[in-house]
Amino acid sequence: MNLTLEQAKERALTCQSCGKITEHPYGFDLKYLKGLKNASACFDCADKYFESVKSKYLVEQYGGYDIYCVDGRYFPFWDSFYHLESLEACKNRIDKSNLVTNKASN
Repeated sequence: MNLTLEQAKERALTCQSCGKITEHPYGFDLKYLKGLKNASACFDCADKYFESVKSKYLVEQYGGYDIYCVDGRYFPFWDSFYHLESLEACKNRIDKSNLVTNKASN
């Protein structure tokens, strides 16, 4: 699909929740989700849209963490840069979180 520069800009600035075109979208990277690599939403919809996307992939809350499953890969938290092969493996990793760093430092 070849887009003109103008079409690409319009697509990048279109809220994926309400469809409104905005000059300053709130964007976030959904690096593990097919078709949603760079999602964008207007300021009015951003929090609600982001939470709705996350809730689609939430499997379980365990030990204070939300575990997500995307395409058969289990992530012990949303911003995880690694995945595990099973829900049990995620739980074991969370239980041993004092041995490894679970979250990327900001």
